[in-house]
Order: sequence, then C-alpha cells, then structure tokens
Amino acid sequence: MNSVEYPYWSDRIEEISGIIYQVASQIRSATKKLSNKDMLEKDYRVLAVNIYKTLDHWTGKTYVGMPKDKAIQKAFQAFFIQLYEYKNVETADRRI
Repeated sequence: MNSVEYPYWSDRIEEISGIIYQVASQIRSATKKLSNKDMLEKDYRVLAVNIYKTLDHWTGKTYVGMPKDKAIQKAFQAFFIQLYEYKNVETADRRI
C-alpha cells in the first residue's frame, strides 16, 4: 500500500480527485483483507495515515458555503462510502 501526498494548492482538481479515489480503493482493499483477517500491520498504518490526510484535506481545503468542483464531490462521496463500509467490517470484527 502506498502513502499519498496531497498537493499544497487546491486548484489541482484532477490530481486531488485521483488521490481521493486511490485512498477509497485502498479502503475497499483493506475491507476485503480485514474480512479475511489478512491485513498486514504496516499496510494498516499506511491506510490510517492516508485516511487522516484525506480527512485533513476535507476539513482544511474545502469550505462550507463554497461550491466544490463536481469531480472533488464525487471522489469524496466514493471515499466516504468506502470508509463507512470499512467501519462496519472493523466494528463487526471486534464483536467476534
């Protein structure tokens, strides 16, 4: 699993949305690995940092009341859907 870096400038829409989709894909992969109990600790740590960076970008580079680019909106929707699924798998795993 690769670590991601968001660009400093928020006008690089294609690059930013690509990174968000990459993290969403990593979450989807991790969800499958967690279901099979096949997740490496180092991958888990990279994923946690990537999720943190994505949430940090959401809270630090997007603003309430300012319309977001459609590509960014769609990428964040995909990210949050995968994050929700990941949370459900991780929570279910703890109940066992």
